[in-house]
Amino acid sequence: MSAAPEPPTAKRGDAVAATEQVSLLSWLQTVAEQNIPDDLGAVPVPVAFLGRCSDEEAQDPTLSIPRQLDSCRRGLPDGFVIVAHFYDVESGRKSAETRGHGAGHEQFDIPVPRDGGVADLLGEARRADRRFVAVICESIDRVSRLTYVGTRIEHELEQSGVVLLAADEGVDPAVIPALAEGVG
Repeated sequence: MSAAPEPPTAKRGDAVAATEQVSLLSWLQTVAEQNIPDDLGAVPVPVAFLGRCSDEEAQDPTLSIPRQLDSCRRGLPDGFVIVAHFYDVESGRKSAETRGHGAGHEQFDIPVPRDGGVADLLGEARRADRRFVAVICESIDRVSRLTYVGTRIEHELEQSGVVLLAADEGVDPAVIPALAEGVG
C-alpha cells in the first residue's frame, strides 16, 4: 500500500466549499482503492429465493420449503448468496393476480425466514433499491403449475432487469444482465 495523499481542506462559508466536497469524496475513493486487501476476492452476487408448495394436504411446508431452499443453495455457483426469501403456501394453479397474497404460511412453523410472497418479490424487483440481481427457484413448476403464469412472472422479472434461475436447470452467471453490465 502506498502513502495516501493529503485530504483537501474545506473552506466553510464560500462558493468553493461544494467543489472541495467533491474533491474530498474523490480523495476518499482514492484512499479506499489503495487499501483494498489483495485477498478480498469476488463481490458476492445477491440472489432472492422463490419457493412455493401446496397446503398441508398435498405437502408439508415445514419440509418442502427448506428442501427447496437447500436445492437452490446447492445449485448456485460460488459467490452467489441468497439475501432474501420469498415463498408461498398455496396452489400452484392460482392466477397471477391472486398469487402471493395468501396467509397459508402462517399456519406453519417454517424454519426459513420470509420476506413475503411472489407478489412482494415482484414489487421489490421493480424497485431501484432491490436487494438482488437474480431470483432462484428449485424448478420452474415451483413458480407456477400453469405455464402461462410462470412465464408471466419470469417476464415481469426480466422487465425489471432480474433474471429467474432454476436450480434444476443449472445456473450460468452469463445470463444475469446486471453482471454482464458490470453493475452487480
